[in-house]
Amino acid sequence: GMAPHHISAVVLSHLHEDHVAGLPELILMGGHRVRLLTSDIVYASLLRMLGAMLALPESEVATLFEYYPLNPGAPLEIDGRRFEAIYAIHSIPTIAVRVNGVCYSGDMRYDEEWFAELEARGVLSHERREELLRFAEGASVLVQDVGGGPIHSTITPRLLQALTAKSQRLVLAHTSKHLLPAESNNLAGRIEFADSGHVVALGQVLPDDERIEIAETISACPLFARLSVARRLSLAIQVGTLDWADGETILHEGDISDGNAYIVHSGLVEIWIGGAQVRVLGRGNSIGERGAILGDTRSSTMKARGHVQLVRFPPEIFQPVTEQLGLAEACARADWLASVPVLRDLPWASLLDLALDFQPRQLASGELLFSCGEPGYEGYLLVLGAIAFSDAHGVLIDTLGAPGQFFGGRSALYGTPRSASARAVGDSEIWELSAPALQRLNLLYPNILLHLRAVEAGLQRSRRRD
Repeated sequence: GMAPHHISAVVLSHLHEDHVAGLPELILMGGHRVRLLTSDIVYASLLRMLGAMLALPESEVATLFEYYPLNPGAPLEIDGRRFEAIYAIHSIPTIAVRVNGVCYSGDMRYDEEWFAELEARGVLSHERREELLRFAEGASVLVQDVGGGPIHSTITPRLLQALTAKSQRLVLAHTSKHLLPAESNNLAGRIEFADSGHVVALGQVLPDDERIEIAETISACPLFARLSVARRLSLAIQVGTLDWADGETILHEGDISDGNAYIVHSGLVEIWIGGAQVRVLGRGNSIGERGAILGDTRSSTMKARGHVQLVRFPPEIFQPVTEQLGLAEACARADWLASVPVLRDLPWASLLDLALDFQPRQLASGELLFSCGEPGYEGYLLVLGAIAFSDAHGVLIDTLGAPGQFFGGRSALYGTPRSASARAVGDSEIWELSAPALQRLNLLYPNILLHLRAVEAGLQRSRRRD
């Protein structure tokens, strides 16, 4: 029941092709930047591999995901989960990982008698052997490689006895032979084999296919996609759907909001303002959130085109989401974005989504924003005042003074040095967009970013001509 866009984090044990397969597609085709957890050694090799595969510099590959170093001896705390790692014994650098009570061996030859031999020969230290023996102790679920041969674990009665003594549930992976030794049949109730499509249920279970479909719709909405996977799945269980027939009015312009917000689950919704149709929205688009957040009257009329089903978020469910995401604080920024020509035709929910990524910043007159030649980590939108650009010698190139002009994005997107210095002319206000936010913008609204970059490139060409 999990779609790729439900995946918020990937733990990478090592770079053998059967473990890295699918990662490039997930990074490039997903609707959000995926967290990547692995060791520094594996990460450095991954950048080289993906750089060669995608014909990109390693610095640009690194912007495609959020890297969280997971090195042995340096646990991570993320969203209430504790991630720990040790180096496994395999043919290339590999980590075994533990997340709270769930332990994953990675590819590893786990053989306690062999460990003792290696210690006796001076290959393993006593501390390293103890680390390997104790890492999975007390696990609620242990996923163990049993591929066999010299670099994988081999299923034996002794191995199964040792592993089931460490964990409550043992999942055997990396094998097509789903048979236990006859001597281990007494352990069958605690052992399962991983196979294609096999699910090890942890946490909250979606009760039926309808809830899975609702979770898909919630995840397809950019605003709600900002929530954790667990939060989205929880919402899918709490909310319900409403139906409208073809031509039926869903919301009426000028009506007082009842506090409900909606996401289109199926069908098409026509948006009318002042008696004119302005756009048509499909699955994954949210509607009614402005009135639900601000308590305003409805700003448009919405009609069903064909049979329409909406996921409804009543106030008691939507308000906690509003508070968690900071939607109320972003409303004024969304209204200002609606005045920018390139953005004004977007649905208000999309503007609200963009507003969450823009961070306002005040600049005093003469304040330096960035210098020519330094690396760029943000793009900027001019809101108030003016920005002067000068070359490496301090010679004035150009001045931006029109609100809504975008600059600095090329350096942030591609990791290239700044081509000019930028300084405030008079007290000014800009909105910053970080490199990760720019990547998200590129994934969700590529036409907008393409236009902004084209405008920026045109400005750069005009500066060079001048």
